[in-house]
Parts: sequence; C-alpha cells; structure tokens
Amino acid sequence: MSNPSYGIAVGSDGALWFTRNPGRIGRLVPGPAISESLTPAPNSKPLGIVTGPDGALWFTEYAANEIGRITSNGTLAEYPVPNSQPDFITNGPDGALWFTEDAGGRIGRMTTLGEVREFLVPTTNSRPAYILTGPDGALWFTEYGGNKIGRITTTGTITEYPIPTPNSQPYGITRGRDGALWFAEISGNKIGRITTAGAITEYPVPAPRSQPYAIVSGPDGALWFTEYGGDRLGRISTAGLIDDFPVPTAASQMFAVSAGPEGTLWFTEYNANKIGRAILPNAPTITSVNTAGAGSDIAQNTWIEIKGTNLVSGSTPPAGVIWNDAPEFASGQLPAQLGGVSVSANGKPAYVYFYCSLVTSPACTSDQINVLTPLDDTLGPVQIVVTNGTSSTPPIWASLKTVAPSLLLFSPAGYVVATHADNSLLGPASLYPGFSTPAAPGEPVVLYAVGFGLPAAPLTSGSSSQSGLLPVFPVCQIGGIPAELSFAGLINPGLYQLNLTVPAGVPDGDNPIRCTYRGAATPSGDLLTVQR
Repeated sequence: MSNPSYGIAVGSDGALWFTRNPGRIGRLVPGPAISESLTPAPNSKPLGIVTGPDGALWFTEYAANEIGRITSNGTLAEYPVPNSQPDFITNGPDGALWFTEDAGGRIGRMTTLGEVREFLVPTTNSRPAYILTGPDGALWFTEYGGNKIGRITTTGTITEYPIPTPNSQPYGITRGRDGALWFAEISGNKIGRITTAGAITEYPVPAPRSQPYAIVSGPDGALWFTEYGGDRLGRISTAGLIDDFPVPTAASQMFAVSAGPEGTLWFTEYNANKIGRAILPNAPTITSVNTAGAGSDIAQNTWIEIKGTNLVSGSTPPAGVIWNDAPEFASGQLPAQLGGVSVSANGKPAYVYFYCSLVTSPACTSDQINVLTPLDDTLGPVQIVVTNGTSSTPPIWASLKTVAPSLLLFSPAGYVVATHADNSLLGPASLYPGFSTPAAPGEPVVLYAVGFGLPAAPLTSGSSSQSGLLPVFPVCQIGGIPAELSFAGLINPGLYQLNLTVPAGVPDGDNPIRCTYRGAATPSGDLLTVQR
C-alpha cells in the first residue's frame, strides 16, 4: 500500500473494508491478500465507511463532495452532496445513512436511493466529525471545531453540549456498554463520557501528547481508542481505568479503529500505510448463527442457535442453563437475560431459552445459546451480538427474511420431530428403542417447526403466550407426494405445529419430507419413516 488509510469497517461479507487516499476502497480478508477499487471521482479522498442497511458499504468522499456505495462484488455508485466535505457516516435508526459535513457545518441524511436532506448545526464553524446512533434512538456526533457533542433526532432537532476542556477537538465517538457515549479528545488528550441526559465526565490519558483520535466499543466491554500521536492502542474501562499498548511501527499515526470478527480490533495507520490487528485474549466470539435445524437465514419470532467461543461462563453446569425458573414468567413475559447472558438481534433484545458451555458440557461442541428472535419486520442483513456480563461479542451478520421455515429434528440423521395422534414418538424403531414407531400410510401425524413467520392474529412482543393460525397453509410433500394438512399454526412462543396425513402412496422406509411456505422451503435431507 502506498497511500494513507482512513476509515475501516466490517462488511456483511465478513471482510474488512477501508478507505484510502487518493480515491480507493480496500477490502481485506484476514491474511496477506488485499483488493482495492478506485472511486469514479479521482482524488476523492474517501474517509468514513460503514455497512449500510442494504448490506453494501457506504462511504464519504471528502474532496469530491459525494457519498459512495460499493457492493461486495465491487460495483460502485456515487451520490453528490454539493459543498459538504462529508466526513464520517453511520446507520440511522430510521433505515437511512447519516453523515457529517465538515465544510457546511451540517448533518446529512441519505436514503439508500440517494435522496438527501441536510440539517444545519447551530454553532458556527462546528466542523462535525464522527457520528453514530445512540442508545436513545438519536444520532450523536462530535464537533471538532465547536468543542461540543451534538445530538440530532431523526426529525432534525439538534441539541449541543459544551465540553468542559477548552479547544479539546473531539473526534471519534462510540456507544459504551454502560449506556453512555464515549468520545476521544485529540487536543484535550482525554477520553470523554456523556450520558444521554448530557452529563459529561472526562478522563485524562496518562501519556502526554497521545492525541486520542478514534474510539470503539471492544468485544471485552471496554472502550478502545487510537493514539494518533503516541503509536499506541488505548483501552479505558467503563470505570475510567486506562491502559495502552504500543504498536510495532514508530510514527504510525493510528487513525480509525473497528471491532472485527473473532474478538479482534482492526485499525488504520495513516503514516505507516498499514492495517493493524489486535487480538484480545479470551474475547467472546460468535462463529455461527442459524435457524434451529436450518441455515443462516433467520426470521422474526424464530428459534435460532448461536455458537461460538467464550459466549458463556466456563462454570456453566454440564446440563446447561434453561429458562424454566426465570422470574419473568410470573408476569407473562419471556426472559431477555438468563444468568447474565443476553442477545440482541438488530439492536432489539432476543429471548434466551438455553445455553451450555464447551468447557463443562460434553454435548456442546462449542458454546451455544438458543434464543427466540424479537418481533422485527426488517429485511436484509442484521447484526447479532451476545453479551455475557460486561463482555460483548463483535457483531456477526445474519440475513433476516420474512420466513426461514425449518422442521425440528430428533437427531442429526435428519429424522423430524413428529408424533402419532396419541402423542407417542414417530420415527424408526431404532431411534428411541421401545418408544418410537414408524408412521403408516394414510395416518394423521403431527410435526413441529420453526421459522414460519407470524400468524394471522397479531402477537405481543415478549409475551410468554403465543398462538394463532398461519394465514395460509404450507405445501408439504412426503416421498415427493403431496400431503394434506388439516392444521398449521403457532402453539407456543416461536413453535409451530403442522397436522398432516401421510399420503397412501408413500413407500416403506425413510422418506424425504419438505414443506414450502411463502417461497421458502425447509432444508433438504429431512426424513419421516413409514412402515406398512
């Protein structure tokens, strides 16, 4: 690399994407390989970059006065914002992209179709820099020239909060696990904390002239920041305790920082022309997310399995922890936290049913958490985050669909969870000897499933009582022969029941079974055993 790097972000494809002078967007998969794309505008000076609500990367072009968009296959588009010098960009709570304008002293809003609105910051020469969505649903930003922290609602109302240290030049800002916003003061040589009510506390960085620049919430629950003048990566706990860690290259001028996959932090080195990586020991990491018994697509009000490392305590009982004794049930609610473990999907709390630890459970091939996704009609890439105590994972992306149908399974061999009409287990005799028996042709049987979306009747978010018929019945086949359904509906939180009759022409043995609903199908390989 021969030109300075600026912003960095994790893409929905799992790669690291970064901006570089004079007009390049880089993509890095951990390892030696880096690919780059030139922006159409020469010498555009791209700065901030973020994964947008559509799964593409959106970035600012400071010198070109444009907002850029690039897909994972390298397709580029640009949208002009005259006389703006856009600086940094983030996802808003309203599904739009929000960005700061250094030259215009404005906050910009752009839809994924390229439609722009602008809002003037009251302070003259405010020079807004970093921006992000806060825990209160508003956008928070730093005013590099105005020495203030700004807040803007999605309707455009702006409030400003002066920073106690004069001429502190605030730049990076991030959301802490404590519900506050944390920011870096370049000239103040401090890390600041502001509550959503506007109360500010400052913490001096011990090393002189460290020039803290960008800041991010790390996978360990602490705040990590780059030291532009100190060649160090700093860490501050939510209690205000500061440590720092030198990088190997002198005079590197560390710039942006982002939480990456597998408990890593990635940062850009402006002067050294390098991308840096810091690996945090024992950091919690998500390795996979999938609908129970199915693939990586998920849907609202659906049971999903989250697997990874250090997701739960190593002292978790061998049998795991289940929600049976959760106090929330007394008030008719599902638990959003279980034993200090919680999960968010697209920023909304999921409902924790079970978790187990690889350390203590021989049945867990990794740490695993089973949760019910919240009600959320968003479609497209969404972030899943696990929090255990004060430590949180870097987000992992999952594709949120209208439906992600899946039949529950008795075993990895593919036998579906099913019963006879008398509630006895249905399956080959060898599955559960003495308890399971095959189905007969023409017999009515009951199957259990997840991921079929919402019933016709509305649901109450977080309620422990759920029921209702599907708006239309799925289409199911056994052994390639259509099966008649007499019932398809929600019977418990996230759990669907399908009543169907085994077709008369189905042959003896293990037969493939598959159901299609709203254009999506249950996974192939599912089996139902029939015997005359």
